[in-house]
Amino acid sequence: MSIGPLQMVIIGFENDAYARDIVAELRAARQKGSIRLFDMLYLIKRADGTVSSKQVSDLTPEEKETFGQLVSRVIGLGAKGIEQNNIAELAESLKESDADYGLTEAELQNLADRVPNGSSAIAALFEHHWAVNLRETIVKAGGRVLVNAYINPDTLKAASHQLNFVLDAVNRVEATAIDEAAAIRAEAQADANAARAAAEAATQQRVEAEKAAAEAEEQARRIKQAAALQALSALKAAKLVAAEAEEEAMKALSEAELIKTTAVDEAALAIAEAKAEEERARQEAAARIAEAEAMEDAAFAQAEAVRRAAHRQKAEAIAEAEIVVSAAKEMEATAVLKAIRALVAADIVQQAAEQRAIEAIVAANVVEELAARKAAAGLLGAGV
Repeated sequence: MSIGPLQMVIIGFENDAYARDIVAELRAARQKGSIRLFDMLYLIKRADGTVSSKQVSDLTPEEKETFGQLVSRVIGLGAKGIEQNNIAELAESLKESDADYGLTEAELQNLADRVPNGSSAIAALFEHHWAVNLRETIVKAGGRVLVNAYINPDTLKAASHQLNFVLDAVNRVEATAIDEAAAIRAEAQADANAARAAAEAATQQRVEAEKAAAEAEEQARRIKQAAALQALSALKAAKLVAAEAEEEAMKALSEAELIKTTAVDEAALAIAEAKAEEERARQEAAARIAEAEAMEDAAFAQAEAVRRAAHRQKAEAIAEAEIVVSAAKEMEATAVLKAIRALVAADIVQQAAEQRAIEAIVAANVVEELAARKAAAGLLGAGV
């Protein structure tokens, strides 16, 4: 039983309201056949701690028996989870298991304990059903997936300019290759049509030669008949000269046979020449068709090479864009760190300045007090 790629999604909500829009979107995707829901658990935990849950699955009873324990291991919170297990190995090891399908009561309670009061969560394991035939085709062709990942839209947006440039170049190269292939194919088709016309002409020559041979054979038959009539007339007219007449008749018959033989030989030669010409025309047509097919194959091979090179350029552009984004993030982090250090240094300088100002004020107060004391002492000494 073949299945497509599986994806595990866990969604949390900060309230205990029923997410009807999300369920509706999942239902629409299932109805279109884009995904097949292996198992989905919707759990709502009220503010008082009471829990309500609902499980949904698109699997038939036979499929539940086959994949049930696999789904329980992947979606169950008491198991290791999908990131620590290989799905194929899990399915193989659980073929003979008698465990129930989906989440057990203990796993359901474990999930409920992890969800805070007054909130809800959705845990869904679904199959990308649209990719089943594609996956089987790849396997039959001897291929295997080397990279399978999601591209962050923000990263894609940052590299959109470079990607658009590469895509435009790819489209131009592909269009040029397709036009060249179409031109070569049209030329090859014209050569093939010319070869077919030559073969038809050779066939017509053969038909005309056979017709000429038939006419020559009919003429010889008529000459032979006329000679026989002349010989019979000579025999009836003069029995006394029978030997001479017979000799003349034999001579006429010989001439008629000679004419017939010559005509048949000429006709046979013409037929042979026509057949030889037809064979040459067929061979030439076959050679031109083969040459045209070879040129067409070469053109398509060149177009395929161009497409592959374009895809490589596209991959390189994406990689360069990711490097640029990473470098920008590092520069941003470095700038933030420098700014923090500058703020800290500024705070330290400000504190030192404030300390020095306080010390200056204190020193000024001390000097002022000493001056006042000296002035008072001077006044007392003067007897004031």
